[in-house]
Amino acid sequence: MKALASLLLFGASLASASGLGLQNILQSVEQDDPFVDPINGLHKRATPPGDMPVIDLGYVKQKATEYGTAGNVSYYIFRNVRFAAPPVGELRFRKPQPPAKVEEVQDGYYNGSLSCAQPAGLAGSTGGTEDCLFLDVWMPATASPEKPLPVLTKWFGGGYVYGAKEKAGNPVALWKNGHDPFVFVAPNYRLGVFGWLSVPNTGVDANAGLHDGLAAMDWIRENIGKFGGDIKRSTAMGISAGAGIVMHAMVSNRTPHVPFQQVLLQSPGWQPETTPAGRVPIYETLLANAGCKDTACLRNTSTKALQTANLLTILLWNQDALGPTSGFYPVPDGDILLDHPANLFTEGKVHPTVKRAVASSARWEASGAFAVPEEADDELFIKDVGVSFTSNTTLIKIISEAYPSDGTPQSGYNRGRDLTGDMGFNCNGLWVARYFSTLNNKSKKKSGSGKSKKCCCKSKGKKSSAWRYEFNVGTAAHGADSTYTWFANDGTSKVDRPDLVKYQQDWVAEFVQTQKVSWPVWVEGSDAKALWLNDTGLGVERDYFAWKTYTERCDVLRTKVIGKGGDKA
Repeated sequence: MKALASLLLFGASLASASGLGLQNILQSVEQDDPFVDPINGLHKRATPPGDMPVIDLGYVKQKATEYGTAGNVSYYIFRNVRFAAPPVGELRFRKPQPPAKVEEVQDGYYNGSLSCAQPAGLAGSTGGTEDCLFLDVWMPATASPEKPLPVLTKWFGGGYVYGAKEKAGNPVALWKNGHDPFVFVAPNYRLGVFGWLSVPNTGVDANAGLHDGLAAMDWIRENIGKFGGDIKRSTAMGISAGAGIVMHAMVSNRTPHVPFQQVLLQSPGWQPETTPAGRVPIYETLLANAGCKDTACLRNTSTKALQTANLLTILLWNQDALGPTSGFYPVPDGDILLDHPANLFTEGKVHPTVKRAVASSARWEASGAFAVPEEADDELFIKDVGVSFTSNTTLIKIISEAYPSDGTPQSGYNRGRDLTGDMGFNCNGLWVARYFSTLNNKSKKKSGSGKSKKCCCKSKGKKSSAWRYEFNVGTAAHGADSTYTWFANDGTSKVDRPDLVKYQQDWVAEFVQTQKVSWPVWVEGSDAKALWLNDTGLGVERDYFAWKTYTERCDVLRTKVIGKGGDKA
């Protein structure tokens, strides 16, 4: 049986990868990091034709890689713009550092995807590379510093263990449907053990992958104007883990504040830990799989060997072999994250630059991911919570009472599905909606703690807005709405309701361009409204996840479970 914890965010894909056979997956990790030059790095296998624009970024002159048209929009793509130094050698497991100055003009051309190192086979991944801290910029030909366009930054999902900036969508579909142009940015961030080891006193920087995201945001703040982007009309969006990156950035303990005013969070996902002690099994298992005794040894291990160790560690984690762990997720570290986001959003400790949010849920976030037979009984549910989520008997009792038996033969499955969906996705969207719906014009005193008192502060100023939408089309499983958002009708994907694609893309484009959507704002209560996309069409209805039953479960998780397991790492 797969764990509640391990299945959050990417269970179905990992199940598919596991089906490939461990030996086949291991054989796919054959090549060491392909880069030979840690500064320039990119293999120039071909030269794009045409006279491409060059942007001077100070540390490098970046030439456009591609030119294209979509609808009435002509655009340039600047592929693989380096925003941080290669995180290799002594920088492995460390916070990202500024990129070195390069004299040669870079055109970003590379024959393939520059994804960060990850297990080959997951959702089509080919394994990636450690030297991966790049981003892509899609610049409409009409964009200029004098007449800047809105900016949309998209963060990919993949359970913090797989994915890439090139995956899961680009603006072409929206432009083909006649929407006005905007500048589009897609960054990478480190994955798996490369980005999410967070055990104190081991010589690793906690939350390195989140620091990658923050470094990319700093780059956007400083440079997007050179591509004709208007940083004062900036939207950040993500799906699953990508939305999790955005949410954690919004409550990060740092200045300057995040460079966006609104967010579009599709099923924001991660599993909050119950105890920091859950971080240790991942680290110790990685050491064993790499044949190492400490982090110094891990830093001297080849990319190929560490890729294999990463894969083995993820597979063991997914199979419950490590017991309850913190997984590969952002965690409070006393530095960049002073607490769990559930608490920080509830306390209003959110970057004040962000004023608006759309947060979504799929109707069945955990369907198919909680791989327990539908006839699973209540005893199996309790056992699985203890094996995969927390061994603390007090917390197990609290969870059991918050998710009571429904008396059916499938009760164990239903309880597990609900807990997984709430802990991993639904409650995260609730924290965001609550915060933005209650923010008002009253000035509030700054509040925060830690190294930078100015960072996590209570917001003040203009009234903010929250909107919610529920996706209930087809299987209504986690991530299904992302396909509708980026569907281009090019044969690479299919949808159950093609007629809903245009509506989904219309309101996303409207939000980016006008900072609003066409359905009512969300206000918590029994009559909280959300846009529903259903098999029968669309309409504004009560927000299913705002019903008292569900909000009370989330409140129990926040106040009595998350971080309440005791023990230090």
